[in-house]
Amino acid sequence: MTQPPDENVEGPAETTPEDPFTVSDEAPQTSVLADTERKKSRRDVRRRRQNRNRWLTTGALLVVIVVIGLVVVPWVSSMLNSDSNEETPTATERNENPGLDGIIATGLPPEDFEPGDCLTDFTSTQDPATVIECDQPHEAELVGRQTFADADAYPGTDQMRAAAEEFCGSIQLTGTADAPVVIQVTNPSEGSWGEGDRRVDCLATTTEGQLTGTLVENPVVDNTGSASGEESPETDAEADTDEG
Repeated sequence: MTQPPDENVEGPAETTPEDPFTVSDEAPQTSVLADTERKKSRRDVRRRRQNRNRWLTTGALLVVIVVIGLVVVPWVSSMLNSDSNEETPTATERNENPGLDGIIATGLPPEDFEPGDCLTDFTSTQDPATVIECDQPHEAELVGRQTFADADAYPGTDQMRAAAEEFCGSIQLTGTADAPVVIQVTNPSEGSWGEGDRRVDCLATTTEGQLTGTLVENPVVDNTGSASGEESPETDAEADTDEG
């Protein structure tokens, strides 16, 4: 007699085929901290690269600026100076054909004055002045000059001054002065004599106002001055007068 199967008997357990697409709960998980560190590292690298590029760009600009400063600026300066030198004569250069203003030379030092020069912007016998045509208003005129021999010994301060004043005092002003005039005398000092200065200048200057026109027909020039007190031979102006 066949017995019914025992319902309590456990049979083999049913198995379910594993789903190949099912993710196991035990799969490794990405660490949040690790992701943060990687992102931070990438930002640091990117920042360092940007800083490096910025420094390279700045360095290149500095090189360009230095090149411009060393090459372009001196060239431009040279061009400007060249133009300036062409357009503006030197301070001691005389204009042989003065314009309507009558200016012959500006900023001329006293050692470059010549007999017959009329001077404006005149402040003293030691300072530069402007040489101007004598029919223009001026404050001084170089009416005479005496030159001593190079071989002469310096006669001493008093004798030198006396000889200079005697020469300048002998000059006769032939023109009519528009303002009060005095004769200012310059003569070598012991120091300048040792440096080769042998010149006495006689300047007719105004004490106020200005002059127009010349005060001498011809400036008196004596190139045979004597520091020994001996009488000098006749001057160029005296020779012209005698011949007349």
